[in-house]
Amino acid sequence: MSLSLRARLTFIYGAAFCLLAAVVCLALGLTVRETAWSAGTVLLLAMLISWLVAPIALAPLVRVAAAARAIDVTNLEGRVPRRGASGELADLVDAFNETLGRLERSVGDMRQFSTALAHELRTPLTALRGEIELELRRAGLDARSRHAMESQLEEVDTLTRLIDQILTLARTESGQVRLTPVPVDLGALSDAMVDQLVPVAEARAIDLRCERHGHILIDGDVAWLQRLVLNLLDNAIKFTRPGGHIVLRVRRAEKGATLEVQDTGVGMSSAVIPHIFERFFRADPSRSSTVEGAGLGLSLVKWIVESHHGRVSVESSPGIGSTFKVWLPRT
Repeated sequence: MSLSLRARLTFIYGAAFCLLAAVVCLALGLTVRETAWSAGTVLLLAMLISWLVAPIALAPLVRVAAAARAIDVTNLEGRVPRRGASGELADLVDAFNETLGRLERSVGDMRQFSTALAHELRTPLTALRGEIELELRRAGLDARSRHAMESQLEEVDTLTRLIDQILTLARTESGQVRLTPVPVDLGALSDAMVDQLVPVAEARAIDLRCERHGHILIDGDVAWLQRLVLNLLDNAIKFTRPGGHIVLRVRRAEKGATLEVQDTGVGMSSAVIPHIFERFFRADPSRSSTVEGAGLGLSLVKWIVESHHGRVSVESSPGIGSTFKVWLPRT
């Protein structure tokens, strides 16, 4: 059984004062019975006082713990304040802040590298695409060579989209993206996104539809909300087999609106769900081996939702399908 630090301090101080009281009583020549009563009384009083005073003594440690929990990979520039800390606790705070500094520099270097790499790859990919397109226009090209070049062109486009996603994520994580909130009819926006993707779904023999009830107004950035809906629907289409169904539901909710994408796709195991919003995460082979993408779409979904002060969650069962639920506030 694990005791809290407050309980441990209460027990230690109570035991110490009880032992001190017993020594004093014996030194004064009191009987064992009188000593036991006196020590017991002191023990109860000492434990009561220690229990009440312990939060004051532990307050600096509690503040340090709260400040440390507030720091994650998105705000590594934060530091634990030394206010109220002294002695060994101050040394601990300094060591923790130094570790955060090293971690911030390492993560910053990795982000800078990925951004620089993406920029450097854009130019040769653009040149390569131009050369392939030029070769495809050449007269007398046999069917086998044409098919190979068209396949290469698709791969170049896939790499270009990946680079664009990396650059977008790098800008969002570095704080370079600023949202422009305006009144948005989330229902109409979702309806329009579904209309755009219906041909894609039909090409895969998937039924895609939108269910909404009237005008559902929120404040948000139109372009990023479109990206949010597009990424969720694109993810559902990728993992839904031919003959499946995808429904996008938009409803009013308390102090906001909910957006729900439900599919009858391959689903996910409970072990996978906590990681699906991580960058470059790919699910188990049965779910992702034949699916295009680099695992960045849902990371961007999470950023968009949190930037609008909303919440996103997912429910899924293998072989049954997944449901992504987004709540956005009426700000």
